[in-house]
Amino acid sequence: MQNNYKYRDRDWLFQEAIINGKTEKQISQEYGYGLRVIQKWMQIFGLGDNNFRNLKILNSEQLCLVEASILGDGHISTNGCFIVSHCENQKDYLFWKYNILKDCCKCPPSFYSGGEKIIQGKKCIQKPSYRFNTRKITQLAKLYKIDRSEILSRLSEKQLAVLFLDD
Repeated sequence: MQNNYKYRDRDWLFQEAIINGKTEKQISQEYGYGLRVIQKWMQIFGLGDNNFRNLKILNSEQLCLVEASILGDGHISTNGCFIVSHCENQKDYLFWKYNILKDCCKCPPSFYSGGEKIIQGKKCIQKPSYRFNTRKITQLAKLYKIDRSEILSRLSEKQLAVLFLDD
């Protein structure tokens, strides 16, 4: 007798959660399973957030974008999150980046209204902007440690275009 419990198939759940980067909530809503059921099976198969960082591998387009962006406006935190922010007039460009990295993110870009801020004792005016960040990914944490000159030495045409657009 065959059942209709896809969530019990590790390969299917791996595809949805790790490869496609869907959250437990997105999977439960899309397929009509209870959130707690998906959370339980993610835990059973070791696919939760704690393991996502080790299991997720960026594809070549994503890696190309991240490498170019960290030479420009992007930043990788020490724990392996890629963070990028662009002012409001570059919203479409930021959403283009987000669409490439969407399967690595839990939520879409956020809007920040800007205003006056004190940064390192100096008064700064920040323009309205959009920002997004990826989830923690071990591959990004390793990229954090790489020397920028190494990225520059193997810069592709597409990466050079991203670098120019960032600056």
